[in-house]
Amino acid sequence: MQEPLKQINVFTMLLLYQGVTDEEVRRYIESLESEAGAWYSTAARQAIVAAIASTVERTAGELVRVVPPEQWVGGGVTRPPVPSEKLTL
Repeated sequence: MQEPLKQINVFTMLLLYQGVTDEEVRRYIESLESEAGAWYSTAARQAIVAAIASTVERTAGELVRVVPPEQWVGGGVTRPPVPSEKLTL
C-alpha cells in the first residue's frame, strides 16, 4: 500500500505547489532541513501515525462488536456439519 500512497502524495504535492516559485521551494527545503524543520516533520509524522493507529484500533473494536468473530470464517458463510458416517456415491 505504500507505493499507491506515495504516488498520491506526489500528485497532491504537484497540484498544491504548482504555483510556487523555485526560490520559494528552495526556502521551504532549507526550512525542513533545519533543526526546527526536522523536529516539526518528526512531530507531524508521529501525530499522523498515532491518528491512524487510533482509528484502526477503534474500527477493529467496532467490527468485533458488530460482526462476531465466529462469522469471520469463510466470509460469514457457516460450514456445513461434518457427517458422522462416510457417504458413498
